[in-house]
Amino acid sequence: MEGSVLELVFMIATIIFNLFATHLRTSKWFPYKLRWQITIGIAAIGLIGFLLAIRFDYSIKGEFLILISPLIFNVIDRFFMFISYKYQNRDFQFNTSFEYWFNQHRKGISFMDHIITLASLLILVGLMILPLIFMDTLNQALK
Repeated sequence: MEGSVLELVFMIATIIFNLFATHLRTSKWFPYKLRWQITIGIAAIGLIGFLLAIRFDYSIKGEFLILISPLIFNVIDRFFMFISYKYQNRDFQFNTSFEYWFNQHRKGISFMDHIITLASLLILVGLMILPLIFMDTLNQALK
């Protein structure tokens, strides 16, 4: 029971952070430097917790690996930014509003922006599911 509560708390925290960082990626008060500092801090907590759990043989091991998902998502986001600069000469615009999807004649929003937005959202969902699968596999292997 204790592991599932910790897992749920970590999962909700990383999902909120990923969505927060994604939607505020162009805001002036949340620059990339701050985003990377927070992400590396969260990933460090996850790795240290995982290593301590293995060292002291706690039953909670994989729950800490969920905290690495913001780091993975930031690397993927940076890759999408690189692709966007290469093909559009600008950073992509992340759009989750249905108005943008239905009214595609709006200026400044390209088809590539829509593709990157959709891929980012699918990766966010995958990063919610992948740690659960990895945790189950890891817990079975370490038993």
